[in-house]
Amino acid sequence: MRSVCTIAFVCVAAFTSPLAASAQSDQKDSASMVAVSPAQISALRWRHVDLPHEPHHGQPVGAPVGGPGAKDSPALKSVEGSQVRSVAEDPLRKGLLFAGTERGVYVSFDRANHFQSLQLNMPAASVRHLFIQQNALFAGTEGHGLWIIDDLAPLRQIGADSVDAPSFLFKPSPVMRASNPASGAAPTELVFYYELKSAPARELTLEIHDSHGKSVRRFTSFAGKTAAAEDAAAKSASQKSSILSKNIGLNRFAWDLRSADGGFIEPGQYEAIFIGNDSLMKQPVSISIDSRTPELQALELKRIDSGITASATAIDQMTNLRNAIADRVRTIHTEKPSGKAAAAQRLEHGQESAAALHDLDSKVTKIFDGDAVTPGLLAVHRGLSQARIAIQAGMIPDPVNPSCSALETNLAAWRDLDARAVPEISTLIAKSSLAALPTATVMSIMAMPQESSANSGGCAP
Repeated sequence: MRSVCTIAFVCVAAFTSPLAASAQSDQKDSASMVAVSPAQISALRWRHVDLPHEPHHGQPVGAPVGGPGAKDSPALKSVEGSQVRSVAEDPLRKGLLFAGTERGVYVSFDRANHFQSLQLNMPAASVRHLFIQQNALFAGTEGHGLWIIDDLAPLRQIGADSVDAPSFLFKPSPVMRASNPASGAAPTELVFYYELKSAPARELTLEIHDSHGKSVRRFTSFAGKTAAAEDAAAKSASQKSSILSKNIGLNRFAWDLRSADGGFIEPGQYEAIFIGNDSLMKQPVSISIDSRTPELQALELKRIDSGITASATAIDQMTNLRNAIADRVRTIHTEKPSGKAAAAQRLEHGQESAAALHDLDSKVTKIFDGDAVTPGLLAVHRGLSQARIAIQAGMIPDPVNPSCSALETNLAAWRDLDARAVPEISTLIAKSSLAALPTATVMSIMAMPQESSANSGGCAP
């Protein structure tokens, strides 16, 4: 078992940083043309999550720095004098990168040319793992647990349009609410982010309309006696504040998905209309129902755990094999037999053995790293681990079926390699008086029924 450095993360640096591809791209991003001030991201907040301590097979769930490409960029070695430990690249916005350092989290809008602090309310900590699921950024720290920015919408959309406008309403990320709010499960809030270039001289308004144009909820920045009393009553009833803030820069407003009459909003498509600093802006709003039952969630976790265990076991076994291959190659190059005849024969057998060992190592590496069609076992394990953490944090993870399908493909390749190639090469290298390579009982990793259902996706228990 490897040493655990955060609640559900394991410290290993064995794969390519996602920055490698980004570092080779020359694509420009709108934010690279504007300066992003601290005030423009100040309303974002990290949410702290306590995950259960569980004995778990572990490979990294985020991307530590150290892969090809990352080591060639000075900006990725340190940020403001603090060593970079992990990186994450946003899959939706080119050039948007996050760096975890010994002191906290930084963000870059221009492919690591410039970084600025994204510490916000997170305490100073060594951030060993960063990853993105859906619209959220996850940060695994050493000693301070897991922290999440639930909505990256402002960071993904910030640019010349938002910076130059007197006021700007960012498009909110789609949300799901509980299918039965009366059951006690709290519905997900919908968060609006809006930016003010200057202090508003007049009242701000935010109004939500349904698909027929009918107003279902209206909020303002007016804080008179009546509004203040209603806001205090809402807070005492564990509801969200109903008054819009008027800070210069980024503002955050959370709507509890209740209509004007107090009932929960129906799922569907809505429109948000924001008026501030004499400008009007509209954005679409999407609300759907989270139909997952506790039983379905438990089943999904069971599938994910099965995949995590299978991939971690296979990775451990392949790591042992690669270590053994390296040991046999070193032996070939260091041992020198006495006598010309013995030396000539050993040289011939040694060259043949070394070539076979290198070929086997390349095949194992391909299963590790994957190719353009199928992600490797490390990426599969990382994706499943990230999905598990997202579920534990009360979020809906990225679909795991693609990871489960890739897992099945990789395990099939590993089973075949272990059953055929490894014994054959062990026989070959015996001519060089080398010990046999270790084999794994791969079928015990995970029973992969040939007739597995479509829903199992290869991650069936």
